[in-house]
Amino acid sequence: AEDEAPFLFIRVTDHGWSAPPGAVTAGVGVGLRNVRERLENRFGAEQSVETRRTFPAGFEVTLKMPLVIMP
Repeated sequence: AEDEAPFLFIRVTDHGWSAPPGAVTAGVGVGLRNVRERLENRFGAEQSVETRRTFPAGFEVTLKMPLVIMP
């Protein structure tokens, strides 16, 4: 609808090729959990954090939030 606020999308992609052999590939999830909590506290249901593994290696995160332009 025309009265809906525009959204800002931020996508961060790591292709995973730079990790040295034997490197730890899985985190404990604290960073993404913090981002989710902060966006939810600020924007409620109007935000989202989507994650996915990319092929053949890597990870992608897409953040969605209302675009607020300050005067």
